Amino acid sequence: MQLTCNIRERLQGSIQLPASKSLSNRALILQVLSRDAFLIRNLSEAEDTRILQHLLARRLEQEGPMELNARDAGTAYRFLTAFLAVCANTETTLLGTARMLERPIGPLVDALRQLGADISYSGEVGYPPLKIHGQNLQGGRIEIGSDVSSQFVSALCLIAPSLPQGLALDLRTQKVSWSYIHMTLGLLEQLGYRLHRQDDILHIEFSQPRVRQIVIEPDWSSAAFFYAMAILRPDTEFELPGLKA
Repeated sequence: MQLTCNIRERLQGSIQLPASKSLSNRALILQVLSRDAFLIRNLSEAEDTRILQHLLARRLEQEGPMELNARDAGTAYRFLTAFLAVCANTETTLLGTARMLERPIGPLVDALRQLGADISYSGEVGYPPLKIHGQNLQGGRIEIGSDVSSQFVSALCLIAPSLPQGLALDLRTQKVSWSYIHMTLGLLEQLGYRLHRQDDILHIEFSQPRVRQIVIEPDWSSAAFFYAMAILRPDTEFELPGLKA
C-alpha cells in the first residue's frame, strides 16, 4: 500500500484536547477526603481515572471487609494505598494485575507506617497485594528516602490536609523529578489548602478547600502530537485552548 500526503495543504483549527488524567486522579482523592466540598468539571475519561472513580465509590458505598482491584492502573493503586490507610474502620485488600504485583510499593507503605498505618503484605514483602486496615491517622513528620518515587510523595501530599496534625515531609534525600510533585502541590494551592516549604521540609496543614469548583485543564502530553505536526508543517496554525503555561 502506498501512502500519500498533501504537504501543501495548510493545517489550522482549534483542537479540544482531552482532560489531564494526572490532575483528575489527584482531584478525585482530594474531593472524597473533603467529603465532596468541591465539584470537578472536565474530569478525564481515561481508563485509569474511571477505575479510580469506581473503586472510591465502592469503598464509600459498602461497609465491611472488601476487595478492590486496581488492575493495571499504577497511579490509582498508589493513591488508593494512602487513601485506604486513612479510611477509618475499614478493611480492604487492594489487588492488581500480575504486572501490578511486580511493581514495588514498599517505600510508600513504610512512609505510611511512620504515621501509624496498619498495612500488611498478602504476598511478597514490598509488593502488592496489600491488606489495609484504615485508621484515624493524626499526621506528623515523615522522612522520605531517596528511593521514594514522586507518585508516592504525591500520595502522601493528597492525604495530608485530612490529618489533624497535618504533615511535614522531610525531602532532603529526595532525588526524583519534582515535576509531578509540583503538579500535586499546585492543585492543593488552587483548591486553597494551606501549605508552605521551608528549606527541604514541606509542610501541609490540616485544612479544607476554599473553592467550590475546579476545572481540570487539558492534557499537555496530548498536545505534543500537535506540536509535532506543527514542526513538520511550519505554516500550521493550531489553537489549543485551556492549557496553562
